[in-house]
Amino acid sequence: MTEARVFNLGLLDKSIDDIEDLPGFEVPVNGVYSLKFSTALKVVKMKGKDADCVEANFEVIECLEQNDAEATPTQAGTRFSMLFNVENDIAAGKMKELLAPIAAHFQESDLAKLVTETCKDLIITATIKRRADKEDPDKFYPSVSNVLIA
Repeated sequence: MTEARVFNLGLLDKSIDDIEDLPGFEVPVNGVYSLKFSTALKVVKMKGKDADCVEANFEVIECLEQNDAEATPTQAGTRFSMLFNVENDIAAGKMKELLAPIAAHFQESDLAKLVTETCKDLIITATIKRRADKEDPDKFYPSVSNVLIA
């Protein structure tokens, strides 16, 4: 018969302040980043109806150039996303702006294949700008441009 293992209290012999904060889900501060990038299909309720959307998911690998040296740097591992309602011409156009450099790089013009197969765990560099919500200045929306496959 094996003896039950006893909890190692030594692991808790530190201040809670010594534990690193986990990366969050937030829009990074303005700058140029190395990012992990994927897309996914998603049905989302918008204005009480189901909408067919493409979700672009990003994870910060590294900040290469931060625009505001005074701002708190965005932590590696921080995630954020952009949602594009493909039934809306403006949203579809914004999605095209994001995906066009990837489509050109992989020579893939089939949007379904691009979204469901090509854009999976890509490493990219891109410029991120964030804009504040009109009604909640603490809420930000991302703009991702100058996308290059790393």
